[in-house]
Amino acid sequence: MAKRKAGKSNKAGKIDVIFIKLNSLVDLARQMMGSNSLKHVTAIKEGSAYKLISAGERVSNIQIMYYAAIEKIGKFFIYNVNAPEESIEMRDSIEGSISDYNTLKAPILELSENPFRVVKRPRFDIQVIEASDFESFVKSLISDSQYGGVSAKAYAFEYKGTRYIGSFELLRDSGKIFTYAKMKDSKVFNYLRYNYTNDKIEETNTVTEKAYTYVRVINLSEPFPFFIEKR
Repeated sequence: MAKRKAGKSNKAGKIDVIFIKLNSLVDLARQMMGSNSLKHVTAIKEGSAYKLISAGERVSNIQIMYYAAIEKIGKFFIYNVNAPEESIEMRDSIEGSISDYNTLKAPILELSENPFRVVKRPRFDIQVIEASDFESFVKSLISDSQYGGVSAKAYAFEYKGTRYIGSFELLRDSGKIFTYAKMKDSKVFNYLRYNYTNDKIEETNTVTEKAYTYVRVINLSEPFPFFIEKR
């Protein structure tokens, strides 16, 4: 039997990724809530803590992985979007109860080794295009969400003292176009909604008022590297 060359075997089957850190676990849950998202969480232990990971978009054959850190995990990641304030809970079982109705119950897949290979100097074939104004950007996402039947998703992040919001979903071309807009201030929030009665865009942290169509806002702790590259 031929011997394996040293240093080759650990690279086989690795997934080329970039990791993007999120502000919190609720941002991770919000990122997972789209119709095409995987509904389990991957966990990898790093030192004394865990990195909880959710797969995101694929850009230039590089998989974006969003993550948040936590000290202790369970068997399930429970996300209650309908509470007055979003809540995350770790459990070892999901016995049925009325309080669990309409919650995300995502199994946590803890891996014994890291299947990912971080791309050190990624080269992105992606267009980064600025929208003329924040209002048209948000109203377009709201409209697509309302008539498309899918909860729209946008990413908020800060770069050089300015806060931005961006999305892969306004010009859907397999992760080749990222549209963004400047935000008015540096305030952090979880959702945007459009108030049809007064033609105003409102920031909110809950989705308890069902009369509105919402955009999920996933808050990043760092900007996308392709955004920095194209600026």
